Amino acid sequence: MEKDVFLKRLDAFLIPHFTPPNVAGGHDWAHVCDVVALGPKIAAYLTFDLDEFAVLARLHNVDRSPSLLGGTSEEERMKQLLADSPFDNAARARIINAALRHSQKDIQPDDSNLLIALMDADKLVRFQPSWLLGVGAFGFTLHLPLFLPTRPFGFMSTKPKDRFSIWIEFMSVLEWVGMLSCDAARAMIDKRYLRLRIEFLRLWGEEIAAQTGVENTSEDDIKKSLGRYYGWTLEHAGL
Repeated sequence: MEKDVFLKRLDAFLIPHFTPPNVAGGHDWAHVCDVVALGPKIAAYLTFDLDEFAVLARLHNVDRSPSLLGGTSEEERMKQLLADSPFDNAARARIINAALRHSQKDIQPDDSNLLIALMDADKLVRFQPSWLLGVGAFGFTLHLPLFLPTRPFGFMSTKPKDRFSIWIEFMSVLEWVGMLSCDAARAMIDKRYLRLRIEFLRLWGEEIAAQTGVENTSEDDIKKSLGRYYGWTLEHAGL
């Protein structure tokens, strides 16, 4: 089967499963399309097969759609979806491996460029204005408070157990600046967005401190989440 024909058939099958209520916002078909569109841009600094990436982008959140899994495992479902694809066994294995591992925090020595490309793309699409809304909405679906009145600040890590409020969720996304694979990837973040995000968090930090009566240490959280890229971020954002 030709690759373009396979993609059209795959899209027709997947779209209903990646449309709410079958999947939550932020992992829907709009997100898939955002990730797909980043492939050629990431290929400017990283070598990988764009045809494989196009399929991987469509399959990387198979686990987010219960209707798509239908009681089977994520890996088995992807094997089924790739069964009549034009890719050889090595390419299919590469696609499935990348989809299964793309949520890992750090890049590992044995990671394929295909996996690294997806990890970058899946983060870069979150550095846009709509995700300022998305993080908050995601936090509310998890029944997280905006902040803890007794401990509103204090970012620790991106581990789920440490995400005790929507404020901390915002810090977790900001940490992704340093988790991107290289400076070329970071340069793709719109500096206007970074400025918007940092200024929003600083202003919100002032509000939280005023409401709770605690010392405003929001900048400490921002610094910790950005780590050694704190200075780079402020410079890139023109702050």
